[in-house]
Amino acid sequence: MVKDLKQAKDVLMTYGVKEDVVEQLNGEQIHQLIAFCIDWVNEPRRNQWVSELALMELSGKGGAAFLASTGIASVVQLRNLTCEQIVDILEEYDVYQDEGLAMQKVRDSIISNQQMKLELHSGIVPSKSVIAGFDKKV
Repeated sequence: MVKDLKQAKDVLMTYGVKEDVVEQLNGEQIHQLIAFCIDWVNEPRRNQWVSELALMELSGKGGAAFLASTGIASVVQLRNLTCEQIVDILEEYDVYQDEGLAMQKVRDSIISNQQMKLELHSGIVPSKSVIAGFDKKV
């Protein structure tokens, strides 16, 4: 693992995170991003994802790197969560220390966001099963 903060910053830059972004991250965020990189070492999109996570951390989605590095939420899922939802998930995880519960909260939040978008665009209030894709059409 990375021994000091300077070395950790250098590692993130080798993964494609821009220097000005790395310089704005705190030590905890940097180490969570490194943990994510280690876990996803064979993923071809790793560099893209770690850069995206770093930007999420700086844009108010603090904790995104933690959720991704622990496997609670994927980068794709994190894109679909608001800052407030990420904070709620982290707070609930701190209390219960239950990854399964946190993962369910991620899915529920995304479904809620999809439902809200559908309501705003169509004025129709669909059922949760339709949004989640569980409706079987014959």
